[in-house]
Amino acid sequence: MAELEPKAIEVKEGEEVDIETLSKELEAHNNRNSDRIFVRTNIGNRTKKPLFPVESHFWHGSTYAKLITLSAPGGYDYPQFGTPPEGLKYGILYADGDDSLSRQFLAAVHVPLPVNVDANNFKVYVEAGPIGPIDWNVVEVKLNMATSNKAVYDDPIFGGQVHAEVSKERNGYTFISFRN
Repeated sequence: MAELEPKAIEVKEGEEVDIETLSKELEAHNNRNSDRIFVRTNIGNRTKKPLFPVESHFWHGSTYAKLITLSAPGGYDYPQFGTPPEGLKYGILYADGDDSLSRQFLAAVHVPLPVNVDANNFKVYVEAGPIGPIDWNVVEVKLNMATSNKAVYDDPIFGGQVHAEVSKERNGYTFISFRN
């Protein structure tokens, strides 16, 4: 089975990513391979500093790509796949440094299979805040309680923002954006 290759996407200020082409490629691949679903996640850094990958966690599904450092501004197309019935359920954690003044950005996504017609079974959970350990069990509980395919969190202390959305119109394409 052919794998989807990870793609580093250079995004300049004010420039848009060609999601249409990437979405069509993803749809064609999923149509050829019904035993698992591939999802591409576009991770965008809209902060003033580079963001460093801290950790990725998969409850269901996996990836063959590693998270990379995101330049400011910058982006990365991160491929994952999942199998029925749980589909894909994962979280990623980025940080803008490793000292006490650094902030971290977390996004968790669940795309179960089969995807229902309205895509109202997609779930997203996000948070941002001071750097520190993450309890992935707690994140999974919060993700399971989520009721929407999109989420935004504004950190009142450090001022960071995380936005994430799974788009049915984009064949399960996931968008995650970190801002400050």
